[in-house]
Amino acid sequence: MVEAHLALEIAAYAPAASSLGRVVEFYPWRSDLLLMAGKLSLEAGNPKSAIRYLNQAAQSTPLSPDSLLALGDAYLASGNTQQALRTWQQIPDTSGYSDAILQRLLELHRTEGSYTQVAEDLKSLLRLHPNEVGYYYQLGLLLAVLEPDASLAYLSQVAQYDSELAVKANDLMKRINTARLYEEPAYTSVSTGRWMGSADEWQLALLAFRQAVEQRPDYAEAWAYLGEALQQTDTSKGKSDSQTGLKELKAALEIDPGSITGLVLMSIYWQRQGEDKAALEYLNRAASLEPDIPILQAELGHVTAKLGDLPAAQAYYQNAVALASTEPVYWSLLAEFSLDKQIQVHQVALPAARAAVLLAPQNPQYLDLLGKTLLALGDLLNAERFLRRAISLDGSYAPSHLHLGIVYINQGNNNLAQAEFEIAQQLAPDSQIADQVDRLYSYFFP
Repeated sequence: MVEAHLALEIAAYAPAASSLGRVVEFYPWRSDLLLMAGKLSLEAGNPKSAIRYLNQAAQSTPLSPDSLLALGDAYLASGNTQQALRTWQQIPDTSGYSDAILQRLLELHRTEGSYTQVAEDLKSLLRLHPNEVGYYYQLGLLLAVLEPDASLAYLSQVAQYDSELAVKANDLMKRINTARLYEEPAYTSVSTGRWMGSADEWQLALLAFRQAVEQRPDYAEAWAYLGEALQQTDTSKGKSDSQTGLKELKAALEIDPGSITGLVLMSIYWQRQGEDKAALEYLNRAASLEPDIPILQAELGHVTAKLGDLPAAQAYYQNAVALASTEPVYWSLLAEFSLDKQIQVHQVALPAARAAVLLAPQNPQYLDLLGKTLLALGDLLNAERFLRRAISLDGSYAPSHLHLGIVYINQGNNNLAQAEFEIAQQLAPDSQIADQVDRLYSYFFP
């Protein structure tokens, strides 16, 4: 017992559980010690020991809801999903643990991909928490894929009660209502899946695109987007299978060799594999079919630049600007290219960055770009002015703090520079910005 207490004082849960287990060898009726040993084992990451201690305790005393919850957690951690479910089902509905059980079931069903059951779990949670907007939002997203008509009621609740999520909810409802006009379920699924991807809800996007190809196996776009979603979800799991999504992308182009979506997504696939020549081939095919799409010209510029043909890359970026001269994003891409490659910064990057700011004067990203361009040209006074404007519009935009810090370094204001670098690093830890700050620190503040 002394060993157990000493171990608990330093949060050494595994030795504490082991010591309590040895005590019970002498006092087998001490179910309270077995329960404690079981929960400590679970806390220490030893689910098999937890199961043994908790089941041993159950032989002499009925397990409380709290102990049943822990035993179910131990079964789940050991990989025995079905036994975990059976254990949690023993907890009475009147115990006050319904919320905790439902949360566990929700995560379990999500992991298993049992989305119909996930929807039921969320409905049950809403009955317990009728004012929880987050559950309305999660259920609305899921039903947008499974039952688009049914999703509207939940999404409208989100739009009514949460201003931050209202924009997303309203946008998704608009997407669903527009798609329904075509009376083509596969089109609705693809439209919803594309929205999910843009919102970084790739698991739901994957579900939507799989549903679309089941509804219409001859739908090229559905196959192409399915290939992209498979790559996105594969990356999110930390995998790196170079073949993921390729079969689906090939299927899209076999169905429709002229599918712009299929050609562009196949190009992106090959870029991810580091095969830029293959990527360029698919982009050229797409651009030959649709020469007036600015994003294709910009993407051609991006890939061509990676292959080292900078004059051709510049021409593609300028084509994109010519096709969409009122879109600031293409001006910004041209400016970034010129700045990154140090090609005619004064003649190309500066007017392009200015054009982006004139078209979107309240966009901190474009203000930062102009400030960064002026910094590269040595115009520190105006660089500072535009970077401070960017920060005044969005103080959480880390690049502006980084660039302003570099301005201050060049002005000799090391204290101000250090303060901006610290802000940039806090806003974007574990990023290229943080790495750049580290390099600047090591050079200027050794």
